[in-house]
Amino acid sequence: MRGRRGFTLLEVMVAVAVTALAGVAAAAALQAASGAGDRVARLRRASEGEARVRSLLTDALRHLPPASAVDGPLVAVVPDSTGPALLFPSRGIVPPFGTGAPWRVAVRHRGDSLVVDAAPPASLQTPVRHAAVGQVRELAIRVLDGEGGWRPDWPIAGRVPQAVEVAWRTTGAVAPAVRVWLAPLGSGGAP
Repeated sequence: MRGRRGFTLLEVMVAVAVTALAGVAAAAALQAASGAGDRVARLRRASEGEARVRSLLTDALRHLPPASAVDGPLVAVVPDSTGPALLFPSRGIVPPFGTGAPWRVAVRHRGDSLVVDAAPPASLQTPVRHAAVGQVRELAIRVLDGEGGWRPDWPIAGRVPQAVEVAWRTTGAVAPAVRVWLAPLGSGGAP
């Protein structure tokens, strides 16, 4: 018998089939990894947006100006075209917090987003501060009055609520509410 000097057709076909299967498996793994990366990036952007909203809202509410520095109510929860809106002035938008002229802050449900906009006084040449959380289906705003009851509306002239709570529901879940205490317990919400 003579020695073999090559591959048979069957061996070549098996090698091609095994290589094709390995290529298909590698392509599927690459596509799954790419999809996972996209999902992680979307989740990171969403959580960063939520963190910005929570931070801006908390800092702004904790630095209300004195009632004497503002014409009208310090905190207002009013009806808007897509639900409640929270309107208030704040000295807690740009550091150092608690100083400078009050900014106008609005918290609203716009489209599919919760939006917090802070507009500077006309005397400042500073841009509007903006933060948003996407995929928000529902927004709830309520305030704690001095008698210990939660209300869906405010203003009460000359009074600051004890606390403000902003909660929203995204398409995925209910986010933990942002609750900021403005007046000490038992103070009756006096400015």
